[in-house]
Amino acid sequence: MQQSNFTINDGATPTPVAQVFTADGSFWDTAAKRIVARWINRAKEGIARFRVEAYQKDANQNCYKDQQFVLVLPTMEPIVGGAGTGYQAAPKVAYYNTATIKVTYHERSTTVERRDLATMASNFTATSIFRDAIINDERITG
Repeated sequence: MQQSNFTINDGATPTPVAQVFTADGSFWDTAAKRIVARWINRAKEGIARFRVEAYQKDANQNCYKDQQFVLVLPTMEPIVGGAGTGYQAAPKVAYYNTATIKVTYHERSTTVERRDLATMASNFTATSIFRDAIINDERITG
C-alpha cells in the first residue's frame, strides 16, 4: 500500500477542524522486525505536531499478523514570560494523549473477514460505551 495523505476531523466545538496528516516516510525497524510508517500534521510546529504512526508485523510462528496504529496528540506547556522580560522558555511537551488501535488476524483470514473486523472496530469507536469512557472519563461497571 502506498503511503498517502489523509484528513481526520478533530473534536472542536461547535465546528470540528479538518486535521490534514501528511506522509512522512516509512522504514524497516530491524530490531522489532516490522515496518514503521509516520504521518504528521504540518499545521503545528516541531514537537507540538500531531502524528499517526503505523506498525506492521508479518505473521509470527502462530500465523498471526499485527497491524497497530497510534494517534499521538501532544499537549504543550504554557509559555511563561515573554519578550518583555527578555527571556522566553523553549516550547516543551507537558504530556501526550494517545489512541492505539491494534488489530491481529490470522494469515488465512479472508478479505471479507478483515473488512468485517475493520468496519466493526471503526463502528465500535462511535458507540456511547467507547466515547463516554474516554470523553467523560467514565468507569464501565457491571
